[in-house]
Amino acid sequence: MRSNQTDQSLDPVLSDTIKFPTFYQIDPKYDCQYMGLVQLLQHFQWNWVGLITSADDNGDNFIQTFTPVLTENDICVDVIQRSIPEIALMNVLSELRYNQLLTVVKSKAQVVIVSGDSNAIQNFIASLSTFEEEADISLGKVWILTSQWENHHCSWF
Repeated sequence: MRSNQTDQSLDPVLSDTIKFPTFYQIDPKYDCQYMGLVQLLQHFQWNWVGLITSADDNGDNFIQTFTPVLTENDICVDVIQRSIPEIALMNVLSELRYNQLLTVVKSKAQVVIVSGDSNAIQNFIASLSTFEEEADISLGKVWILTSQWENHHCSWF
């Protein structure tokens, strides 16, 4: 559904079409976003997903509202991880973060949907990079970020 997407991000950093030529912003109306994600998953026949959220009320809300939408559309959630903010100092992951990522990578999930605020997401992406180097494992998953992470960068009109 192209009507729920825009070629221009609301975040100026992501508006650089040279660095991010294939980036599309999904409308922040969460029910529309959830159905857009379901349609994307169904289109590519990805029926096993993993969910990574922030370990807070927003993460709980995401799990409670999105998981039933997935289930109603015959998409199975294989793994749910609540990500606690942490910084990989000197490119070394904590044992907890390492085990979280290993669980996700070894899961049946073809796609991992990540939801959280911008700081948590940036930290998580840095952790993924460190994990890939430490574990010498290809992540082998499709990673999707929800639009919730932009809430701290801009205000919706």
